[in-house]
Amino acid sequence: MIFVLGFMSIYIVLPPSSVSVIPVEDIYTIGDTVTLTCTVIANVPDPRNTAFIRWRRNNNNIITPVDISPTPVNDMYSINYTYPLTINNISLSDAGQYSCTARIRSNGITNVMGSDTVDQNTIVNVKCECIVI
Repeated sequence: MIFVLGFMSIYIVLPPSSVSVIPVEDIYTIGDTVTLTCTVIANVPDPRNTAFIRWRRNNNNIITPVDISPTPVNDMYSINYTYPLTINNISLSDAGQYSCTARIRSNGITNVMGSDTVDQNTIVNVKCECIVI
């Protein structure tokens, strides 16, 4: 009798450990330049895992998403990336809910489980200092 003993590795990809958006909420005046920053921190088991990050306003994509590769740290791979969104000459139409969404992608790696999406939101309020005649 011949017994074959085999091992299979299963990698579990966890959602990003931290997604933060700064500022949480603020009020801006028409014409201001506003920069929102989204910082994503994650540890992944394989260098082929990437963090897919995108900015949305009122549930619509507003700039091109990015796919960030990890850097090696000890026996793991780490992602620590800040993705800014700058709004120049802000107007009333720029007001709304902005969200940064981050998801860890397996990118074709077999035996991968998991990968949830994490969202963080901020509210941009624009005030009008208008003169009514």
